[in-house]
Amino acid sequence: HKPGVSEFRYWSDAEGMTEVAISGDFNMAPFVDGAFKSALAKMHRDDYAKSHTKYGFGPFREALVAHLAGMGIKTRPQNILVCPSLIQTLYPIYESLMTSGSNFIYEKSNLILAISNIHSIGMNMIPVTLDEHGISAEELEKKLLVHKNAVLHVDPTDHAPTGIVMSKKRKEEIMEITNRHRVPILEIDHFRDAWHETPFPPPLKAMDTCGNVIYTGSFLRCYPFDFQMSWLVADTGIVEHLSDVFVQNGIKVNFLMQIAADEMFRSGAYYGMMEALRAFIRERRTRGLALCEKYLKKAGGLWNEKHCGFHFWLEFPKANIKKVFSRNMSNSFYPGYFFDKSDTTHIMLCPASLREEMLEPAIREIAELVKAE
Repeated sequence: HKPGVSEFRYWSDAEGMTEVAISGDFNMAPFVDGAFKSALAKMHRDDYAKSHTKYGFGPFREALVAHLAGMGIKTRPQNILVCPSLIQTLYPIYESLMTSGSNFIYEKSNLILAISNIHSIGMNMIPVTLDEHGISAEELEKKLLVHKNAVLHVDPTDHAPTGIVMSKKRKEEIMEITNRHRVPILEIDHFRDAWHETPFPPPLKAMDTCGNVIYTGSFLRCYPFDFQMSWLVADTGIVEHLSDVFVQNGIKVNFLMQIAADEMFRSGAYYGMMEALRAFIRERRTRGLALCEKYLKKAGGLWNEKHCGFHFWLEFPKANIKKVFSRNMSNSFYPGYFFDKSDTTHIMLCPASLREEMLEPAIREIAELVKAE
């Protein structure tokens, strides 16, 4: 197992937005209390226990079918595997589907680079650049002509760390290319329900006519409470294979959490929570942009307001952010080299992850550190 970046290991123990999670300022209690009380009362029922299999809690998988239909994904319970949190799930997925030397194509920059266990598999990591519409279709095709039998890893909605949302036209181009080259796609879509604008962009899985897309969605991480749960939609053969991998590795999803999640979907509490969460993110976005204008413009910062959602991707062309971070170990932002080893000019900031009282000091600190450098 390859060690993580030393600064990342230090930083992940710090306070602040270390989990890329929603700040504790957002109160989940009104949305989850009733679901957990109901789940505790039901979890010992025989019919519930019998519905809990290696694929997940049966009623929850059925509720996910209805949830996914709302975003254009037509599926069945047998195509759904309930999984732990997304980071816990990615490694067994890639370990079971790929080998050392397999071609792994991903968007540059990417949160996947900060997950060290992925690199322990020994895959051939092949970045493709992003433009304002998402991963470059032209460059992707060129890479696929050179690197055969590849897998494509994409994060199309509020991409971490850049905040870019892939356009519908670009998604159609990507699907056409990957279908022609018979390339499987792992679609990471766990920021979809928190996307602050409408209409919601359709996922790639909604356009999948060949069964090439493995779709992953999840509950958004909320500090201090975290459902630690995601779901995967794929061909039944892949679901069967991965469920066996989970069993062999002792990977289980909490039964109580699944019942509570099912209660939230069926009662509508989940959708009420997402509406409140989107309003919270919009408010933090507005506040964050105003503070960036106040402090970071003078420090030479550049950003595209269109791509500022949960993630703010800030560029400081005249500063070496790697030096700034290494010398100060700030826990208010992520340096760009966490996501691309050659990146020395970018910062990722997540205003919705920070406590209200921390937001202005954090942005002011960034300005001061950059100016000093």
